[in-house]
Amino acid sequence: MYLVIGATAQFGRQAVEELVAAGAPVRALTRTPEQAGLPAEVDVVQGDLTKPETLPAALAGVEAAFLVLQYGMDVAPLLAAAGRAGVRRLVFLSSGAIVPGAERQPDVIARYHRDVEQITGHPARTYARWAADHRADFGG
Repeated sequence: MYLVIGATAQFGRQAVEELVAAGAPVRALTRTPEQAGLPAEVDVVQGDLTKPETLPAALAGVEAAFLVLQYGMDVAPLLAAAGRAGVRRLVFLSSGAIVPGAERQPDVIARYHRDVEQITGHPARTYARWAADHRADFGG
């Protein structure tokens, strides 16, 4: 099972649609399932990253999670819950604004994305490299 966090955001929705098209089992985490408007094949579950108690049920049986995060989101509770649930892979949609290897980033958004990359173990790299590295993770 693949979980898409941020499934109703632009890139999250695209990830959901691609996974469904590839025939992958998909679960989508959203605060408002009744408003998600996702394909019928998607297991839409209620959850909120700011309420860690809502995460265990959403993560049950999940092998890989695709993270499309709102800027400033604290990922620690999510990562702890994912670890307890046995999630094997995390794929974080980061930003091309990051300056690899630079301690000082050009803006707060690049700094946030760089920090999340470091926390989740994603090394900074180009999008083309990321896509090649993760194609198989999401049915490609």
